[in-house]
Amino acid sequence: MHHYRLVLGAIPDALRPVVALDGLEDAYAGRVEPCWTAFAGPVRRYLAAKTFGSWLAYQGYGLRTIVFSLAVALSTLKVNAAIECAKRASPLDRETLTAGIRKTDEMLLHLASREQLARALSGVEARPGARVDATFSPDVR
Repeated sequence: MHHYRLVLGAIPDALRPVVALDGLEDAYAGRVEPCWTAFAGPVRRYLAAKTFGSWLAYQGYGLRTIVFSLAVALSTLKVNAAIECAKRASPLDRETLTAGIRKTDEMLLHLASREQLARALSGVEARPGARVDATFSPDVR
């Protein structure tokens, strides 16, 4: 959830969604993860669209920043999918994944300050050996 918090940090206070993050690991493990591979195609297409429509590519921060932005988008999608599944008390399905994608795009494209998010993401350029990970874990760095 480190990446999700990074995105939240780039959203101005007045626009930042209020989200209870407690219990999301359980919601992810029980409701999202068992169904995740069934949605590999739509998730890959979503990430492909994020790659080719990336505004970061035009801001010149570097290739690592673009790759890291995809890991952040994937992590944020996983958290948003877990939030939707927890709200609905149901396992991941097409409807909850779609809602998660919409919320992820809202956060990344409409709520977050592009400049602040780009600065936060571009920190990976200074760490050439940094591992880019999109797992659902509070320990992701």
